Amino acid sequence: MQEACVFPLMSHTLNISARETCHLLDMFFCNDSWECIHKSSVCDGYDHCRYGEDEAPPSCTTDACHKLDMVFCNVSRKCIHKDWICDGDNDCRNGEDEAASACSKSSLSNIMS
Repeated sequence: MQEACVFPLMSHTLNISARETCHLLDMFFCNDSWECIHKSSVCDGYDHCRYGEDEAPPSCTTDACHKLDMVFCNVSRKCIHKDWICDGDNDCRNGEDEAASACSKSSLSNIMS
């Protein structure tokens, strides 16, 4: 399990500071629990933020995954690493990362760019 930075609830000013600290550390800020978690933990199918905001929209969208340099699984609504596409393991819940359409040459070139 990856470690998280926790900021105690003290003032609205600290909330801004905590968010900025997470971003400076290149981490994801959990709005409700005031925690920083590793970006790789966002949309991975497991709650890392105390209240699950790392697995809920708007965190888990195609755009959010692309900003993390990852790929979005449509059905399971999670991000997976680009290297996991067509690697022989079903990383998306329904196996869409191993489907013929995902593994076509044109799809792979779009994903890897």
